[in-house]
Amino acid sequence: MQALKSGAIRFACEQPDSGHNHPRNLFVWRSNLLGSSGKGHEYMLKYLLGTDSGIQGEALGSSGRN
Repeated sequence: MQALKSGAIRFACEQPDSGHNHPRNLFVWRSNLLGSSGKGHEYMLKYLLGTDSGIQGEALGSSGRN
């Protein structure tokens, strides 16, 4: 957040030849990537949003139900 506030984060189009600004493409054909699919949801969280884990609840361990 600090980098965003200070202006250190810039648009990729300002330096298109930089190695950090390589094109990122996502091709979806006949699929609902962001919809109700479990794998689509995991993909969105991990690769599009950059999260480490999509786990929303705590592990139940041996006390949990199957």
